[in-house]
Amino acid sequence: MTAAALGAFIVFEDEAGFSMTPSRARTWGRRGHAPVVRVRGRSWRRWSIAAMCCYRPGEVSRLVHRSGTILPNSLCGTDH
Repeated sequence: MTAAALGAFIVFEDEAGFSMTPSRARTWGRRGHAPVVRVRGRSWRRWSIAAMCCYRPGEVSRLVHRSGTILPNSLCGTDH
């Protein structure tokens, strides 16, 4: 059977995570003057996003997404 015959959705899902921790790099400064690199925001935070593209024949396609700090089970079928 096909998805159209079953009236089922075809779903494509993807997720990504981002660390807000600045990358470490070498720099230089004059002797006796330590270089200072300023970083905005909290350096320990992580950010994640998950999204699903849902298609069903004869209907408008749907985009379901969730973003924020990383939490277990943050994008569940029961949420939508």
